[in-house]
Amino acid sequence: MKVLLITQHFPPEIGAASNRMNNFAYYLNRKDIELTVLTNEPSYPKKELYKDNTWGKEDNGLNDIKILRVSNPFKDYSKNKIKRVGLYLNFMLKGILNVLRNKERFDAIIVTSPPIFAAVIGVILKKKYKSKLILDVRDLWPDSVKDLNIFKNEIILKPAYFFEKIMYKHGDKIIINSKGFIKPLKGKGIKDDKIVYIPNGIRKKDFTMNQKVFDKKHDMIEIIYAGTIGYAQGIDSIVEIANNLREYENISFKVIGTGVDFEKIKSLISDYNLNNIELMGVLSKECVFEELLKSDIGFIHLRDLKVFETVIPSKIFEYMLARLPIIAGVKGYISQMILDNHIGLLSNPYDAHDMSRNILELVNNASLRKEISDNQLSLLRSEFIWDENIERLIDLL
Repeated sequence: MKVLLITQHFPPEIGAASNRMNNFAYYLNRKDIELTVLTNEPSYPKKELYKDNTWGKEDNGLNDIKILRVSNPFKDYSKNKIKRVGLYLNFMLKGILNVLRNKERFDAIIVTSPPIFAAVIGVILKKKYKSKLILDVRDLWPDSVKDLNIFKNEIILKPAYFFEKIMYKHGDKIIINSKGFIKPLKGKGIKDDKIVYIPNGIRKKDFTMNQKVFDKKHDMIEIIYAGTIGYAQGIDSIVEIANNLREYENISFKVIGTGVDFEKIKSLISDYNLNNIELMGVLSKECVFEELLKSDIGFIHLRDLKVFETVIPSKIFEYMLARLPIIAGVKGYISQMILDNHIGLLSNPYDAHDMSRNILELVNNASLRKEISDNQLSLLRSEFIWDENIERLIDLL
């Protein structure tokens, strides 16, 4: 069977989208499937990151997959909204030309969104090849960018909503990574039998990576955030918490990642004159997990917007694998998941005082940290194993 996977983000790029598509490709490649990937030239968050040919070259099981790369004239994912739209359109238009020139036929096409413009490629190729089209929806775009006020101009939003309708109409199946998406999708007229839940998670073999000693010989407790520092995450909240807890010499914070709000966070740390929080920048996937294993508590935060009440931040799975009790400032589906499974302590978004109190509760209670970490491993094994959940995608193909 010949399958085309369309994704703007793919290894060696970092980020949640690239990681999810890495797992799709990894498992599809182990089945009786001839896989081709159409993707962008690596450029997130900055193209210069990938000039080092060793970056992201850890064994990801993708070496024998055919990859079609679309050239990208933009140096990075800028705050400039015109450039951001240009980047999306560049991938859509060049991607269509790239595949048509390739002259291969495909039995099935998988396309992941956002950005929603990538789905246009899938719709066009479905008509050309009369292929099955499977949509992987990682975020309810363009609702999310509208709520975030990233794009307010109707000149941009109207085509985006038009593409959304076309995408859902022509998709044979819609894959979601959070059950929180089901109600909004049904509100858009999509029937239950068209929706398939395939969450992010952990590979079985990754459980050998989570060896961790809980009775540490030192008194320092490290709280870590690893992920995008962007519009959605509200990472200035962890700086506020670090400021609240600056007098506690046994508590420190570290932030891994970058994004459009990186300089804002850096400036805020400087304004508060904090020396208990470290910005570590962009690290490889292996180095990130090493830092997670060294840490004691994982931090998750999303801005208080209705659209984020549907999502599961993908970093939560690496936190749980590293056995990090979670401090979360979130609402909606992910908050219920944390409460129901007792895998962390919950606050409302931007309630820095309550999150500070929760951190102190974990700092002063090693047995609670151990109890939560045991719950995390149980939850991972019962619901979030890629090797098992990916079979739902194989069945669709």
